[in-house]
Amino acid sequence: MSDIPSPEAIGRHRERARPVLACFVVVLSVVLVVVALIALLRTVELGELGWNWDPPAVPEPDRFVRIELSGVDSVSSVHDLPRRLEGQRALAYMALWQSGHATFRMDGVADGVFRGAAVTEQFFDAVGVAPLLGRVVALGDVAVVVLGHSVWNDWLGADPAVIGRTIKVGGQELTVVGVMPDSFSFPDGNQFWLPLTTDGSEIAEFQGTDARVQVFGKLLEGITSEQAEAELNEIIARDPGQAGLGEGPTVEIVPFFSD
Repeated sequence: MSDIPSPEAIGRHRERARPVLACFVVVLSVVLVVVALIALLRTVELGELGWNWDPPAVPEPDRFVRIELSGVDSVSSVHDLPRRLEGQRALAYMALWQSGHATFRMDGVADGVFRGAAVTEQFFDAVGVAPLLGRVVALGDVAVVVLGHSVWNDWLGADPAVIGRTIKVGGQELTVVGVMPDSFSFPDGNQFWLPLTTDGSEIAEFQGTDARVQVFGKLLEGITSEQAEAELNEIIARDPGQAGLGEGPTVEIVPFFSD
């Protein structure tokens, strides 16, 4: 019986443990608040830049690569690159894009400024994401726009009859042909997509447009970035003039999504 602590001893033990428990709760609360603040600051900071913190939702993201070019003669040469390299056997798709911001205007709706991308027709074939409404940018399209879910939902109130309506985008009247699903913002936090032309006329009034036309590809299954880079450089080296590029190695392939 002597091993059983008395009620007084139990009370004293609890009194000694209470400050330790209170200190633990305080420390845990501070850690949770700091983590929440960091997450909030990142969200606000990236949101102001028009970027998403999480990688865009696309199938098989490990197969997406950036195709970095050097020695490019002109924008038209970049546009012509997929055709010049169509004999390659490393990439399932190759597409171009150029990003920027544009003001959206429509009667009865307050003006909005959104981040968009002008893209070539293989863009949506490569990403493999179906639209929520309507269709995506297709070969031969002009004066059309595909809306991101946030623009459709927040700016247009999720109007179910939006397909076929006209929006003035950066001073040009474009017809809405599609709406993408929620969470899709590929390639860099975009909220709308329209056709990329050789002369850049579709995005002439983008605000803060990145002057570079950028290229991405989707690797064929089983092909590595190194293998694709070696093949594209070999094709260009055989006839750099035909590819519209300068002398020497001109292609570097890197993962599109970094860890």
